[in-house]
Formats: sequence, structure tokens, C-alpha cells
Amino acid sequence: MQGSNRLLLAAGLVTWAMAGVPTLSHGLAEHVSWSFALWCIAFLTFGVAFCAMVFDVGKGRWDASLLGLESVAALCCIALGSGGAVGFTGILLAVVGGQLPFVLGLRTATLWVLVQSLVLALLFAWGGDVHWLTIGGYAGFQLF
Repeated sequence: MQGSNRLLLAAGLVTWAMAGVPTLSHGLAEHVSWSFALWCIAFLTFGVAFCAMVFDVGKGRWDASLLGLESVAALCCIALGSGGAVGFTGILLAVVGGQLPFVLGLRTATLWVLVQSLVLALLFAWGGDVHWLTIGGYAGFQLF
């Protein structure tokens, strides 16, 4: 593994782990529910897909599919999150956004980020919490 991949792995795994702490602690403090169990599955799926990307398991053949899996898993974490932790798992979308330029062209990567951000906005609206500054912040951070 090259140095840049090690840095990407470390940054991504720390971000992934920290994004999960609030929901994990909140979910474990309450009685365990189906939504929490599904959240755990989505959270672990993101981590596995991210590691597969960084370690280049598919030798580039599945990169777009793995990124898609990461996006879906992150959006599921956001949709299934509990308490005030829902907004924090949105940072996982920035982890996806940071990988996109290495796999897709700039135009496609930008479109991917815009679609992720739109789905994030819809999830927040569905939950009754439309935080435009949060959504805008996540969209901007993904494009960074």
C-alpha cells in the first residue's frame, strides 16, 4: 500500500468511526430496535466498501460499484440514524466525495455529489428537519 493510500485509509476510517460513535452510543443506550440493527448493517457495509476501495480489491473493475455501495450505505445510515446523530453521519458522503475524482471524470463526480446532496436534503425533509446550512455544508465539503 502506497503512502497516499495509507493516508486515505487512515483519514477515511477515523472519519467513519467517529461518524458512528453518536448513533452507536445513542442506539445502545436505548433498547435495540430493528432500525438500529439496520443502521449497524449499513454502517458496517460502508466500512467494508471503503476498505475494498482503498485496498483496490477489484483492481479498479468495481470502483464505481463500490462507491455506489458506499453512497447508498451512507444515505441509509442517515435515514436510519437516531437522535441528534442523524446529521453527523452525513460526513460519510464527504468520504465518498473525496474518492470520486480518482474514479470518475470531473463532470460525473460533480453530478454524483449533487445527487447525493439532493437525496440528503430529501431525507432531512422527510424527517421534518430541513437544515439548509447543514445540507449546503455537506455539499460543499464533498466538492472540496
